[in-house]
Amino acid sequence: MLDSQKRPPPWTEDELIVTLCLYKEFYPGSLNKKDIQNHSDFLINLAEIKGINIKKYKSYRSLGSVSSKIENFINLNPKDGKGLQASSKKDQDIWKKFESDFNNLHFESTELKKRAEQIRVLSNEHVHYEEDEEYGEKEGKLVVIIHKRRERNRKLVDRKKTIASKKKEGMSCEVCGFNFEKIYGEIGKNFLECHHKKPLSNLKANEKTTLADLALLCANCHRMIHTMKGNQRNYYTIEELRKIIAENKIY
Repeated sequence: MLDSQKRPPPWTEDELIVTLCLYKEFYPGSLNKKDIQNHSDFLINLAEIKGINIKKYKSYRSLGSVSSKIENFINLNPKDGKGLQASSKKDQDIWKKFESDFNNLHFESTELKKRAEQIRVLSNEHVHYEEDEEYGEKEGKLVVIIHKRRERNRKLVDRKKTIASKKKEGMSCEVCGFNFEKIYGEIGKNFLECHHKKPLSNLKANEKTTLADLALLCANCHRMIHTMKGNQRNYYTIEELRKIIAENKIY
């Protein structure tokens, strides 16, 4: 079978949320072919943002594919219940989660679209991006990508490290104070990671990253700072992590 004939991968939670919101918001009265085509275009852009090579697949999230998914949701709705019956377990789970909570569904969908727009803008900032391990299991994929892309603007990161290296104490983690060069010598030079301090909820799509927005952290502190506070959507601040370290020091 040719690559171009491969079946697209299963729908992701992000895709199902925005599609269910489309159905809930416009069906049956004002949902038309143009709305579905626009939604199809958005899902294709979303896939490209996530690094999916849609050319490998046949009819990736096409108008017909989106229409079928809406039909799956119609079948799950006791009021409408005349759609396609081949809904997946994931379809059913998303339906149950948001069936009686349109406000939260609309919020989740809107946030996903905002993040997609943020990434589109970031793509024009000449940001170096590498795919690697995600920061936290509870983070959405789009959030991970935004963080990674903002934290890997090479010119800004290099400037931040150059300024830090000129300080008397050298380049040290801004949370725990660990200095790689002092411990490991030459191979530890410039080894700190760059963290974006400003929460995503406070960022505007066209907002540029400044040096003040960045912090240099060791890998341990960087991982810890991206640990979510319970079920909350925000992360620890530099100051909060310093306090945690101070309270737990055993030496």
